[in-house]
Amino acid sequence: GKMCQCWCQLFSVCALAQEAREARLLLPPSMQRIDIITPQPFHEYAKDVNNVRRRFMEKANRTWVQHYAALSHLSRYILLGFVLIVAFVVMIMFLHPMGGFGWGDALVLIA
Repeated sequence: GKMCQCWCQLFSVCALAQEAREARLLLPPSMQRIDIITPQPFHEYAKDVNNVRRRFMEKANRTWVQHYAALSHLSRYILLGFVLIVAFVVMIMFLHPMGGFGWGDALVLIA
């Protein structure tokens, strides 16, 4: 509705669209493409991702280190956290055998 010769808009995407247009004018294209979850620019790891894809298609020399290097920072943290949790759970399972903690319990805890 019209209030005091001004339009009042609440929870509208119009403001977001205007911000996007302004950001497009202020930022270079490489900084506009960012990861959705983290604000890490895609250009920081896009070259490594494309190199891994190309090597996969060429069936060239491929290693896990190349794949790890091509991950974003958040993906590296998630992968490292998963490996540490799995190692901790397995270590507790073997170091405390009287606890009655088996592989089934470990899989449920990790999942």
